[in-house]
Amino acid sequence: MVGGVHMTKDIEQACDVIIIGGGIVGCAAAYYLAKRGVKVVLLEKNKIGSEGSGLCAGVIRNVGSEPAEIPLRIQSVEIWKHVSQELKWQTGYVDGGVLYPAETEEQLEEMEKWTQMAQGMGVNCRMVTPEEIKKLIPPYEDPVSGGVYGEREGHAVPLMATQAWGKAAQEAGAHIYTKTPCWDIEVSGGRVISVVTDRGERIKTKTVLNAAGVYARRLAKMVDFHVPYKVVSLNLAETVPLPPLFKVLYRAPRSIAWQNPDNTLGFVGPTAVAMDHDLGFDVFENPLIWWPRYRVFRKIMWLHLNMGHIAREFKRVFGFTHDIRRRATFPNVEPKPAIHRLEKYAEMQWEVMPSLRGTKVARMWAGFIDITPDFLPIIGELHKPEGFVIATGLCGHGFSMGPIIGRLVSEIIIDGKPSISLEEFSPYRFTEGKFGMPAEAV
Repeated sequence: MVGGVHMTKDIEQACDVIIIGGGIVGCAAAYYLAKRGVKVVLLEKNKIGSEGSGLCAGVIRNVGSEPAEIPLRIQSVEIWKHVSQELKWQTGYVDGGVLYPAETEEQLEEMEKWTQMAQGMGVNCRMVTPEEIKKLIPPYEDPVSGGVYGEREGHAVPLMATQAWGKAAQEAGAHIYTKTPCWDIEVSGGRVISVVTDRGERIKTKTVLNAAGVYARRLAKMVDFHVPYKVVSLNLAETVPLPPLFKVLYRAPRSIAWQNPDNTLGFVGPTAVAMDHDLGFDVFENPLIWWPRYRVFRKIMWLHLNMGHIAREFKRVFGFTHDIRRRATFPNVEPKPAIHRLEKYAEMQWEVMPSLRGTKVARMWAGFIDITPDFLPIIGELHKPEGFVIATGLCGHGFSMGPIIGRLVSEIIIDGKPSISLEEFSPYRFTEGKFGMPAEAV
């Protein structure tokens, strides 16, 4: 099983591409590269899907997307619809659509404007009436004025799906090593030449794909490139199994919820979902960019002094040995869920679905998200060093767009350019001042 692979004696000594990060993007890229005959090695410091990709909500959508992301999302939604057949592994995909109900006429007007724009870009979506919403979500009793519905969209089981991509990549010929963090990226003559693991194993390569999620920024520093994102965590919960209620994943002003293939009900909370950010030494990085954004999102971005995080930060910066500093730089740490907030989310869930009140919440958890100043991904190849490709800053949208991003970075590596323009996601847009204020948080 991919999640348990850990090879030391026969680790590859050389390959065409090394992917760092075993989330949805890294595994999808490994799959597409291996399918085209590229010798690829994937290094994951923990297990496949053990972090962001495996701990998210699993939503796969076009509805509500930023215009810049829509071309990617359209393609990714189509990949997801047939992914289990292609990969020959189950992903838990539920073809139930994604629905955004509106409670007020103002919200409905905004949705109508978005829908008109999105339909013009090729998104298969439509406005729906309150009566249609009631049919799509029978237990939902909050008043609605209408909404927008993407009927070709859906959701999947995050860990199952991420590991499916990893297993398929392995079967296509990719070499996957878990419990194997990258300790160094070596550069010579202006290009990448090798990667060194935590055990001192050196793997020669011409190309590195940095798909390390919330740790991609720290890997980029190894090649003197700065990525100005912040790391936040999002809280989620899941009930005990219920009778089949609805197939759609909906995102309403007071509740975001979906029903999994095992009939458990997953939920996140209100649309303006609160994100937790643990303060560290990176608070002093890019203050002119981030402090205005802290002010804009102060109601949904909670800043914390987490003593465990601060202790790791001191080890990362001031550790006595290289090994101590590296282990603090790339820890295997999951964020702790904010139980008090999830209990409030549960109460909101029962308020909009009163017939389910009394349902037991079986699981609460949190997952890390990397957010950029404009809430758009960072995807592309660096000018220097040559052979360094990055795909990060996915802002909680990585699971949905992971397959297409994996395919596009494989095209960058093999063909020299992607089949869909990635200009708006350039790694250099922040230094060039080509970015704006985000329109939404998650």
